[in-house]
Amino acid sequence: MSAKKKTVLRYNKNIYSSEIIVAVAHYFIGKCSVFIDESTDKFIVELIVENGHIDELIREFNEEIINYHFYYQSMKNKHKIREAILQRVLMLTEKNMRNN
Repeated sequence: MSAKKKTVLRYNKNIYSSEIIVAVAHYFIGKCSVFIDESTDKFIVELIVENGHIDELIREFNEEIINYHFYYQSMKNKHKIREAILQRVLMLTEKNMRNN
């Protein structure tokens, strides 16, 4: 019989979005049980593992939070660039269509 191990992590809502927390929780399906409470000023994430090292799980979860946060921030910044490129392409296409 294995003992369940659990921990509670807290994440600032001013830094991390709900989408990031849920995406990371989804990534951890199969590794542990994840419960998310959004009812306070912080996201409260409870991790429960049957077998394994809870400290390793905490480290992995925190690393994934940082990875996802960086990815989402990069995508936001690149979105503006993609939008400007697309607008330029559409303008050139429209101009070419008028000239033909």
